[in-house]
Amino acid sequence: MKRTDNIHRNIIIAQGEDVISFLQGLLTNDINKIINKNVVYTALLSPQGKYLYDFFISYYNEKVYIECNVEETNDIKNIFSKYILRKNITLVIHDDLIALPILNKNLSKTISLKDGLKRLTLNKNLLFYTDPRNIEMGARIIGNKKEIYEFMNFNILDDSLKNKYNEKRIELCIPEPYLDLEKNKSFILEYNFEQINAVSFTKGCYVGQENTARLKHRGNIKRELQKVKLIEGTMPEIDDVLYIDDNEVGVMKSSYKNMGLAIIKKNYIKVDSKLKSKGSLLKIKT
Repeated sequence: MKRTDNIHRNIIIAQGEDVISFLQGLLTNDINKIINKNVVYTALLSPQGKYLYDFFISYYNEKVYIECNVEETNDIKNIFSKYILRKNITLVIHDDLIALPILNKNLSKTISLKDGLKRLTLNKNLLFYTDPRNIEMGARIIGNKKEIYEFMNFNILDDSLKNKYNEKRIELCIPEPYLDLEKNKSFILEYNFEQINAVSFTKGCYVGQENTARLKHRGNIKRELQKVKLIEGTMPEIDDVLYIDDNEVGVMKSSYKNMGLAIIKKNYIKVDSKLKSKGSLLKIKT
């Protein structure tokens, strides 16, 4: 399956008196936080605790905004609908709305100073917030496609924005799940989801919670997402196997220029570890 690296996300709006409690019992993070204009990053897992989907979740004017991967929007709406049963909830995909990062430092700073961007803020019919995964990822924006285009004053799908976004998230060791994780196979704690504020260990039950908690508290995490730097050759493709000597130690994930992410077995993570893949040589960047 070809995995594309769209950085803009589609919007599903959820409404109804049961929507907060519904999402609270389904997703990995504490959804109750959004009531106070906080935005959370979170995931939906299988009952076995394997990754399925990831989301940014926010709440404004009695509507829950669910930001999801472009290619998976319909699948996500369908799987949520299966869980809803008799609850008072409606789900609507809004094709006129999108969400995306703001990586223009001056623009992000101006918005932050004016509106106090730590929480969800309305400005010119657009919603803004600080990326909850890491403050260094800057601001994000939700709104009508045309209005976002006019506000940003450039092509929102231009490759330069995508490149800046990927460069920054790789620098911060933040995965792009649609690219970096394997659906129904990956454990999110191996991919830094705790470090990027996507998991609550105090909220109570959610789908896949038992296995996730077991990995956390029993120390059974066998692999970790690491930054890697290309030393020579060309950057391996996503899912290329990585070796130290003749030992298979990990798998390559997304990259930008000479930096990338890789999932590495913990017992092989050490300073100056040299990784080989198809004639290329990399090292783990600590």
